[in-house]
Amino acid sequence: MKRPYEITVVLRILSNEDETQAAINQVVAWIENKRSGETSGIITRIDRTRLGRRKLAYEIDGQRDGLYILIYADIEPAHMHELDLNLKLYNPVLRFLIIRDESKPEDEKAAKPRRTSSAAPAPAAVAPAADAAPEAIAVPDAEDIPAADDVPAADDTPDADAE
Repeated sequence: MKRPYEITVVLRILSNEDETQAAINQVVAWIENKRSGETSGIITRIDRTRLGRRKLAYEIDGQRDGLYILIYADIEPAHMHELDLNLKLYNPVLRFLIIRDESKPEDEKAAKPRRTSSAAPAPAAVAPAADAAPEAIAVPDAEDIPAADDVPAADDTPDADAE
């Protein structure tokens, strides 16, 4: 079953638009990866304009700028390792990030009923109200507190080395 992914690719700034488009087409071909008549991925959207060309935080392979491309696709999880390897080895790709898109609901989550437990649910813990009075703290009576004369001074205690 295909799952939704968001793939961010940072491409080198290539000499012309045709080379850039060829690099994007190669990444798209790897995502779709048609084998034996069946595709391992379906591109749902490619966004070149939202991030576009940006200055990199640090120089990567002599590049100070990069072209950010966002690709939204539904891809077979078994195909992700191959896609990852291809993106790592492809020279026009400076960096990439593949994220599973959790915001898009999956069909299987909606189709599967939730499992119910036969045991009764645990009672919820009741939090004290913010305006409730704090519990009273027991304060010892004055007669229970020893007087200063009853407490031995530090000098009065016998030393273990003296014996």
